[in-house]
Amino acid sequence: MILDIGVVLGRGFAHLAKGDLEAAERDFSEVIRLEPSEIADFMNRGQVRACKGDIELAEEDFSKAVQLKPNYAEAFIHRGTVRVIQSDFGGAEQDFSETIQLKPDQALAFHRRKPKDGTPIESFTITTTIPNSVMETLHDRMPCIPDRSAYRTWLEPGDSARPPIDLLRPYAPENMHYWPVGQRVGNVRNDDRI
Repeated sequence: MILDIGVVLGRGFAHLAKGDLEAAERDFSEVIRLEPSEIADFMNRGQVRACKGDIELAEEDFSKAVQLKPNYAEAFIHRGTVRVIQSDFGGAEQDFSETIQLKPDQALAFHRRKPKDGTPIESFTITTTIPNSVMETLHDRMPCIPDRSAYRTWLEPGDSARPPIDLLRPYAPENMHYWPVGQRVGNVRNDDRI
């Protein structure tokens, strides 16, 4: 039986939108078997594995993406993030520095990188994840939106050896609503009521 890559990939995203990470990982693995040189497939599977807590396997996928495309900043920042979770701070620092070299406007890399002089950087981060079924029609990622019951876990310092990575899953699509807005919303210079 010949499998259509697009069908398997779409099925993987459908499983992901339903929260079935095991099935999503299987489909993304099958896509990689069918097209082993496509970095997006390794990024997709790496993000699923990170959501599942399979950090070492996620790092392998992000490393493969770096190997396939050494100038792809997103692969470095994702690998750096899982290296922080693994307490590989030196490796994470290298990845965040490489991200900044490749994409100087990548604020997340600056946020996660420790300054050489130890001066704290006051900033904020919008943590993103794979899109759910609502957002995938609009973008290839979405902000992490923790459920209200998880706010305390998300905001309070916890055990650095066991970060709450399970909260990095896509938000339940049935709890989301969206509607079109005018183009003026997309420009920060517009500060008036529409």
